[in-house]
Amino acid sequence: MDAKFGYRYVDRNSNYFKLGGNSLSATKLLVEIERRLKCKLTLNEIFSNPEFEKMLNLINSKQLGMEVVEGEI
Repeated sequence: MDAKFGYRYVDRNSNYFKLGGNSLSATKLLVEIERRLKCKLTLNEIFSNPEFEKMLNLINSKQLGMEVVEGEI
């Protein structure tokens, strides 16, 4: 964390929980995602996809009506 400016570097690979997120804040995040993006996630999905890029991929796939399958091609 940059003490001078009061922020951390966050990118798409940042982990929500390593940045200080917890189950209570994750619940609030779920509410905001549903309100702003019209996409319903579960708490389990947040815990299973804590990196922002994975969360965004999950949201995009749900909005497109697709299932996310992880693995090698």
